[in-house]
Amino acid sequence: MASPEQSSRTCLKMAATVLRSQHCLSHEGNWPSEDVLAHYCFSHRDIFRSKKVIELGSGYGLAGFVIAAVTEASEVVISDGNPQVVDYTQRNIEANSGAFGDTVVKSMMLHWNQEDTSSVADTFDIIVASDCTFFKDFHRDLVRTVKHLLSKTESSQALFLSPKRGNSLDLFLEVAEENGLHFTVTENYDKEVWKRHEGFLNGSDKDSWPSYETDSTILIHEGSNECEADAAIHVKSDD
Repeated sequence: MASPEQSSRTCLKMAATVLRSQHCLSHEGNWPSEDVLAHYCFSHRDIFRSKKVIELGSGYGLAGFVIAAVTEASEVVISDGNPQVVDYTQRNIEANSGAFGDTVVKSMMLHWNQEDTSSVADTFDIIVASDCTFFKDFHRDLVRTVKHLLSKTESSQALFLSPKRGNSLDLFLEVAEENGLHFTVTENYDKEVWKRHEGFLNGSDKDSWPSYETDSTILIHEGSNECEADAAIHVKSDD
């Protein structure tokens, strides 16, 4: 069976959306967390149907492109704070403009500490991100951004994948709790990811997923309720 890294790329082929541009959707351009997030989004694509989605800290945006290609989301925004990365992302979007069906796909420059985000406030049904919680200096800004961008509907949510990276995840969760966010942690959130994780740890499956690390991905699932000022966070982990 294909690894999450392989299946996330396969899903692009299945949708006839192999990115024709050479701009940065390479193996070296993605963290292991992004590979797993792309696999997770592909495996749970029904949750994105007809939703407005934004990927935060996207890097080269594999997960965002997977969502755009196969889920029938209404809109996908792939955002990052690096202008060069955003430019590459926009070129990849343009190179594949016919590959996303009716889904509107955009790139966006977004710094978590920027003050004026009123144009996208309360906009998104789903936020996704990978390996974004290790920036300890930006934990508060990231929490604020998530709460600001999520629409105030009962079904809105955010899905984060991240390594623990020492105590960075724990510190992030402390900040989230301080800001009225609530969370749960589930380690085994995907059968295939868990199988590969265990195989990697016991040495039986190290070659099928070369970029995988033992301290791998955490899935953070955040939701907002229009009846409450605060969102809810559910954290799932494979570590």
